[in-house]
Amino acid sequence: MSDSKTIVLKFGGSVLLDEQRLRIAVHEIYRWRREGWKVVAVVSALAGRTEELIERSDRLSGSISSLSKASLIASGEIESASFLGIHLDRAGLPARVLSPASIELTAIGDPLDADPVSVNCDLVQRAINETGVVVIPGFVAINETGSTVTLGRGGSDLTAVYLSHALGVNQCRLIKDVDGLYESDPRQALPPPSVQPRRFECARYEDALATDGSIIQHKAIKFAEQHGIKIELSNFNGVHPTKIGSLKTVYSHRSDPFEPMTIALCGLGTVGQGVLELITQLPQLFSVVGVACKNPAKHRGLVELAGDLSNDAVGLAKSNADVVIELIGGTDISTQIAHAAIAGGSHLITANKALIAISGAEIIERADAVGVSVRFSASVGGGAPILESINSMNTTGNSNQVRSLRAVLNGTGNFVLGAMARGTSLEDAVTEAQRLGFAEADPSRDLDGIDSLDKLL
Repeated sequence: MSDSKTIVLKFGGSVLLDEQRLRIAVHEIYRWRREGWKVVAVVSALAGRTEELIERSDRLSGSISSLSKASLIASGEIESASFLGIHLDRAGLPARVLSPASIELTAIGDPLDADPVSVNCDLVQRAINETGVVVIPGFVAINETGSTVTLGRGGSDLTAVYLSHALGVNQCRLIKDVDGLYESDPRQALPPPSVQPRRFECARYEDALATDGSIIQHKAIKFAEQHGIKIELSNFNGVHPTKIGSLKTVYSHRSDPFEPMTIALCGLGTVGQGVLELITQLPQLFSVVGVACKNPAKHRGLVELAGDLSNDAVGLAKSNADVVIELIGGTDISTQIAHAAIAGGSHLITANKALIAISGAEIIERADAVGVSVRFSASVGGGAPILESINSMNTTGNSNQVRSLRAVLNGTGNFVLGAMARGTSLEDAVTEAQRLGFAEADPSRDLDGIDSLDKLL
């Protein structure tokens, strides 16, 4: 039986439009990791990749065997799973990519429409326990002879549901490009609103099987019904998934269209550009109302993404955006930004550890007084949910559980010290750290130990 805090997340090809979208999948996985969940990520091929491989196989020969064809088209999922593993590594999230053969995920039947029958759960569970995240290609399995087979159109859904059953995982979420299960594909619906398909809040297996199969594979639903597996269906960052199971049918009462969260971004350095790039990939969730940086002319190429681009960060913080993201650094302007955002009723997100170390208590007190939130987990730990973990201990009355801390507190200092231990001069070590992106243009706070002190405070 798997840990009760394990979830299977399946990422469909409809949301993995290209390799860059895999970075959004990383954030979805991190969203669950920071809440203490272990994650089994099941990955489809990137959008259009399977169709491309099928077309190529058909062009090669009209008499190609089903096993040969399955071996070729399975490479799409293996490719995307490998890329996701690389992006998780880059984000600092420990993960293990497992091939269907390595975990003995076996299926029987038609090589192009097989049914999974067994998997080595001990191998999968061991990897989950060691890293907290495993990535498994969907749609793909092996047969009794070790040959590659596939699980039919939309088979990654079946992979996710089957692994949930085999591992004893009680939460399985299929992440699609719609926010839940509809009577028919809402993307194909035409106005007026009165003829739009209804969205299920809760759906019976029979309800899901009555759909045309474009949103969720029918084989996966039938397997889930046979074994009593509950399924959730949602989009990225979804908080109101459709629940599918032995349930009473309930249609969604939410009739108003979802309004994207408005974002004001202060700071357009390396981190700021990364944040801008990511949130603009989710226009249904976020709308950037403006970006402030020191030299707007330098970033003219980002105008299409940034919208209003200015050098007035404090003025932008007063824009009444839903969320103000502060990535400028330092403590002077950033403090003004924080106070302006909170005074205007905006939630505040910052990666500025110096700001929180020096003025965090006052900023949080101001935010509490007007009912907005301050989030700063990005200021310490990067991809590791350190602050959330410590806060969780405190809120449960177990603050004394933290007896000591052993960690690399500063990546720049760690790199420089390592290089010097190998005989490199201080000056050359710092230059190399800057070239590789480990050190900022002014690394003095890192080298003086102030950055580490800010984190501990």
